[in-house]
Amino acid sequence: MHQPFLGVGFTQAEAFVVVRAASSTSSVRHSLWTIGGGPTDYPSEANAIRDAFFNNGYQPVGNPMLPLDQFQLYNSSAAPAAWSARFNGVPQYSTAANVMTTAAVPSLGSYIDGTSTYYHFAGDLAEVLIYNRLLSVGERESVGTYLNEKYAFSAPPAASIQLAVQVLSSSQTALSWQQAGSTTSTVYVVERRLGAAGSFQQIALLVGTRSWTDSGLTPATAYGYRIRNALSADTSRFSNVALIQTLASGNFPLDDVAIWLRAEDVIASEGQ
Repeated sequence: MHQPFLGVGFTQAEAFVVVRAASSTSSVRHSLWTIGGGPTDYPSEANAIRDAFFNNGYQPVGNPMLPLDQFQLYNSSAAPAAWSARFNGVPQYSTAANVMTTAAVPSLGSYIDGTSTYYHFAGDLAEVLIYNRLLSVGERESVGTYLNEKYAFSAPPAASIQLAVQVLSSSQTALSWQQAGSTTSTVYVVERRLGAAGSFQQIALLVGTRSWTDSGLTPATAYGYRIRNALSADTSRFSNVALIQTLASGNFPLDDVAIWLRAEDVIASEGQ
């Protein structure tokens, strides 16, 4: 489907698509759309996402944690010297190397190489949204929540989240949590506040994990943490608030850790 006026005059752009490829592997490129200097291959002949959304070249997005033949939300954004891609709200790839470019004949579901060879998308598109500006973090989550409530590509579990936190050093804490029914596609928002009465701020967006290490903290300082499911309309349903105080000195060596097995991780895994 050709859209001859799509993108004309755009100085910024952001796209959302709920999409499922027919297969995660392919020997030829399957182009989701052509909006920019070239197509968005989903996947390319190299079995990975390659995206030219409002870009004068290809951005090597790679692959998400989930297989491409499962429904998920793909989100790309472009501006001068800024380009990024996300899956289910979680950052996948970003770069400052971007020059805004618009395809001569934008199209949805295909790409024509020169004048003779068409590369068609193989799979299903549930919904597409394209903005002529970059969205804020809050706006982006609102769009993701709307689409997830409608298509349930990352349906949050109904069970409550049990959060625990341990101090590692003067600048590091280790978070772990349990939630019955969570899967490799469950997305979590981590929030932190200073002390017991500060305002919570989002500090991480995680998918397919039940542990995370926070760093860059102030020595001998109290912090509070809480977690909720992302892309859920019920944004008030948080875990318990876990309080911790960093040590006065010392640093926990996290670089080059090959294996780290903790009791809470084993218990969480056995409970799923």
